[in-house]
Amino acid sequence: MKKISIICFLAFIAVISVISCSKDIKTVTPQNITPQNVVVENNSLLSLNELTEKVSNFNSEYASFENEDEFYNFLTSFDNLEEEEKSELLTKLPYQTLEKYLDDSYTGMDKIETEEEFEAFIAERSDYFSIKKMENGEKEVIELGESLHSAFALLNPHRIVKVGEEYSLFLDDARAYSEDYEQLKAVQKSEDLLASRFRLETVVENVDVVQKAGWNEPLKAELSNGESKCRKQRKIKYRMEAFKQNFNSGIQQGFRYSRVEAKKRNSLCIWYKFKTTITWNNFRLEHFLGSNFDVWTVGNTIETNVKQIERKELIADNLSGPIPPFLWTRAVTKTTHAEMDGLFLEFDLNL
Repeated sequence: MKKISIICFLAFIAVISVISCSKDIKTVTPQNITPQNVVVENNSLLSLNELTEKVSNFNSEYASFENEDEFYNFLTSFDNLEEEEKSELLTKLPYQTLEKYLDDSYTGMDKIETEEEFEAFIAERSDYFSIKKMENGEKEVIELGESLHSAFALLNPHRIVKVGEEYSLFLDDARAYSEDYEQLKAVQKSEDLLASRFRLETVVENVDVVQKAGWNEPLKAELSNGESKCRKQRKIKYRMEAFKQNFNSGIQQGFRYSRVEAKKRNSLCIWYKFKTTITWNNFRLEHFLGSNFDVWTVGNTIETNVKQIERKELIADNLSGPIPPFLWTRAVTKTTHAEMDGLFLEFDLNL
């Protein structure tokens, strides 16, 4: 039997198991906002050719920018590119990115046959992965230090870029600053970063509010193919959220974000991401930003040789104050991957 696990209150018309939340139900009324506080047009956006020219000036270790304004403008321009343009630009970076390092690591996991080898493989990469025992008793490889900040696409495996005379490390929701590159790259775990003397700043903050529950956590769902043997088990995972990111110039940006991931279980009964063909159809998210209602739709998508598909869109730019209240009201999606035996994670939810 197919199995769907729903985090918090998501309900499906299907055979489901629901994990309920303890949040009190309450109604949230959208608040008025001043229109000039939300700006999503930027006349200074750089073209793909201009971005490519800037990338050509990066060195073989990390991306570098003259100042915070140039950093902000580069990332905002990058976020405004089409997905194909983003991929093209990233291939021209003169150094290995963090994402490429993670991709290579997942590929390496496919070649491991014993539990001892697998645990040693993860231990050697303990700055990036851990094996976590889930509530259902299953083991899953978890990525550590994930940041939703737009800088992620440019990070080297040490999670560092240079802005002005300082280096910046992006880890989880934090940004650490130092003029010493070697000292900064030696700190790759959240607990070590918090214990360090580096100047720290929170640069990513979740801003979700859901009408029916009044909670502020990402909405998540997953569907497994229900195979009994570990090595044949597959699942598709879904996540959506809204967040804001900060720059040390005082600028704030608001984003809506959604992602699907393909995961498999190997013969050792450990779940991890893997590359396959992912299909994502019927994508529609509805929400309020303050008193402004908006609908986010994306055409049906099929991507090959990917472990996940991310959708991220700027909805509030150059904010000098807090992002207006963000309120999800509806979520629609239909997604699967090539090894899901034809099963789709599908829902149309009024939130």
